[in-house]
Amino acid sequence: MMENTGWNKLKYFLAAIICGWVASIALPPFGFSIGLLALSFPLWYLSKTTKAREAFFLGWAMGFGWFVHSLYWISNSLIVTGGWHLFLIPIVVIGFPLFFAIYWGIAFVLTHIVARKLQLKPDQIIMIAVITLALMEFFRGLLFTGFPWNTIGMVSLPEDIHLGIVPYSGLVGMSALLLGMSAIPA
Repeated sequence: MMENTGWNKLKYFLAAIICGWVASIALPPFGFSIGLLALSFPLWYLSKTTKAREAFFLGWAMGFGWFVHSLYWISNSLIVTGGWHLFLIPIVVIGFPLFFAIYWGIAFVLTHIVARKLQLKPDQIIMIAVITLALMEFFRGLLFTGFPWNTIGMVSLPEDIHLGIVPYSGLVGMSALLLGMSAIPA
């Protein structure tokens, strides 16, 4: 269970941001796939949350860490042209991750609601989280922004062995598979 003090909650949310950041190094060009294991801590901790609000902020923090590191390259295009585009850099570097992380927060809230209604065990909660997070990644590519970049399934792009499954499962299935594998330590 989450402790009631604000400082302890803040530590968990900061840890979730760091875990998201570490996990995002699995994406190209870095390709450090073992980094995905960092997602297991926030997924495990989700099974310990007692309130939907805590679940949302935990998922949002993990998503913010993921997107703040994996979307840095967009700001490079603004630096090249210079001039008035430079004021957009904070929007791209902070604003985009703040917004896109909402999808991950919603996935964690949905998981929390389902877990509480069905009184699931921690391992079942983690599997529901894997599914809802993969589905929210799909919806992120469709709703509002149409921004399907940097999904968890894209980690498999440099590795041909995983690509054989993509025609059958799609990017959402690959995201679920990779999330499931990264949740094994949890």
